[in-house]
Amino acid sequence: MKKKLFYLGILKNDTKPAFELSREDDLSDWGVFSRPTVREFAILFATEAAETAKPNVMEWDKLAKHIDGLIYSYNLTKEGICAIAITDLDYPKDAASALLNRVCKDFINKHPISAYKDLQPPLKKSAPPLVLPELKEYIVKFQDPDEADPLIKIQREVEETKRVLQRTIESSLERDEKLDNLVAKSNVLSAQSKVFYTQAKKQNSCCVVM
Repeated sequence: MKKKLFYLGILKNDTKPAFELSREDDLSDWGVFSRPTVREFAILFATEAAETAKPNVMEWDKLAKHIDGLIYSYNLTKEGICAIAITDLDYPKDAASALLNRVCKDFINKHPISAYKDLQPPLKKSAPPLVLPELKEYIVKFQDPDEADPLIKIQREVEETKRVLQRTIESSLERDEKLDNLVAKSNVLSAQSKVFYTQAKKQNSCCVVM
């Protein structure tokens, strides 16, 4: 099932107020007349996140108390920019992290600091001043993060395999403990049978180690 990526942007945040340098969004889940309002709120949330982001770290938080969604930020203080993604609650954090990392690299490669250092906040409802074509590609591609980045898919499959293996090991250990207790407390088994069980268990352990 696809997860939802609503907003993707780069903001200049070395001075306040922070403002968009480049942006792309997918507001197809809302009606045509609602989209301008939704976009304004997305920009508001992105601006707030960019202004409060910690230096040089990836962060995420819930959008607001009564709004279902997550906002991710990646703040690069040297360049004076912050990449922002707004997603639904189910969007995988590793995918968002990989996406923002990629967005920052693309932006830095295309736009040197001199291209935006002296820019001022644009007029209200004006388009962001810089173009980053990759955002349009990513806002579509990363609606399905597993397909967008095979490494993310592989990583998630590895993590899931590790979780299943861990559960299997824990379950096996629990069964062994229960059987140990059952044997120890049993009045049905003779002392000889209990010794046999203990020796057999030790031999199996040796085989596993080898």
